[in-house]
Amino acid sequence: MIKTLIDPKEIPVIEEAKDGYFAVYDSGDRIWNPNKMSFNNIKEIEKKYDMGGGGWINLEEGENRIRIVSDCVDYGDHYINGKFTICVGKEECKFCQVGNKPSVKFLAWAIDRKDGGLKLFRFGYKIYKQIVAYKTNEDYAFEFTPSYDIVINKVGTGKASEYTVVPARKDTDLTAEENVMVGKKAKDPQEVIDRMKQKVLEATGGMEAEGEASEEE
Repeated sequence: MIKTLIDPKEIPVIEEAKDGYFAVYDSGDRIWNPNKMSFNNIKEIEKKYDMGGGGWINLEEGENRIRIVSDCVDYGDHYINGKFTICVGKEECKFCQVGNKPSVKFLAWAIDRKDGGLKLFRFGYKIYKQIVAYKTNEDYAFEFTPSYDIVINKVGTGKASEYTVVPARKDTDLTAEENVMVGKKAKDPQEVIDRMKQKVLEATGGMEAEGEASEEE
């Protein structure tokens, strides 16, 4: 769920929609609230994938401080000739059909504390699993999205990179400016995934997903 610091006294009008609802405020803001909460279904993700500035956040070596502000959506990525290509589904994906197994990736909106920009954050299962662990931790539990920043420490480069997720010690509210930015610019991550898949289907011979390639498996 995308959070915003709308005046708590202002009661929104709820507009039901497929897979979620819009909260419509007197100010004109329409806040999308998806029903899906990927941080809840770690067992489903394991089973599904058979696991035994402004734009994209690209993790650098060392500490990367971010604030996740939306739900995440899972999808598959194929590693082809040194680059990642989004999986459009087993029935239509030519890479699946020749036995190239996709790896699971996740997409969410996050604020990059390096420059304050609202960006798409693409990450892998190693990071996802650590966030889930904090979600169920007595000291750091959260319902929808963390109410604190997280620091992702990256060691190494390429597919050999290792990641450690450390939460900030204190909860912090987003600023009014950040909440306006999130409310107006952060679309449902699923819309972004659907658009990426459509580009692959429309392109002759396949097409790379948008943004920098994620290194993590």
